[in-house]
Amino acid sequence: MNPKTLIQIGCNTGDEYVCKLIVDKKIEQVIFIDANINALKKCQLYHKEYFSSKTHQPKLDYINGAISTVDKEKKPYIDFYIPTNNSESGHASLDATVVANQSKLNDQNKELTTIQVQNINIIDIFETYKLNSIEYLITDIEGIDYFIARQLYNEGYLIPMVPADSISVDKFGRKSFSQIRNAKIDIKNYQFEFTHWGGFQQYESEKTRKELGYFLYMLINHGYTIYKSSATDILITKEPISTYIQSV
Repeated sequence: MNPKTLIQIGCNTGDEYVCKLIVDKKIEQVIFIDANINALKKCQLYHKEYFSSKTHQPKLDYINGAISTVDKEKKPYIDFYIPTNNSESGHASLDATVVANQSKLNDQNKELTTIQVQNINIIDIFETYKLNSIEYLITDIEGIDYFIARQLYNEGYLIPMVPADSISVDKFGRKSFSQIRNAKIDIKNYQFEFTHWGGFQQYESEKTRKELGYFLYMLINHGYTIYKSSATDILITKEPISTYIQSV
């Protein structure tokens, strides 16, 4: 088994919630990934101060690059957009429309700076660290969460992939499976941003409701519990419900 691992992708500007989670859950290995090097440096400085007074000292790794589903063999480097007036912004993205609209929403200058960053497939991270389980996978990547969630789902990292020849249907239309496999990695908690699923603030569109609804339905059927963990995030978890119920 690999060390207890937390991976945070995007918005790495220093997050007290994540730091507290690392200490409370005794996470041993933490991997922070962000395409914005300035945000990543700010995060590193925050962690140095935060953990200086803590007994628990996890191993912290920082990776500068963009997690995407674009073929990295064809595009080893990829365009990344940062608000020009905020080089440390947590609202930078591979999707220029999300960044521009978010800046407009915050009454900020919509001008963007385009940089080229390393293109990284999330599966490469899993393989590099030889992960067979992840305690927490947290993504906040401004409109790209949808593509990563779809990749994890389609490639068998959230629920098992079932071979087509193992599915049989009875006379009532009920399916049974002769080969039930485990997911490739045991992801115990997965939190992602849903507000830009399908585009900037498209979470209320009919297309998004159908896609996201089916995605969550399938995860529930495979042992996950679903929570809206914040105004913009969804958490899927394998932990007991009591973990998330506060006593009064």
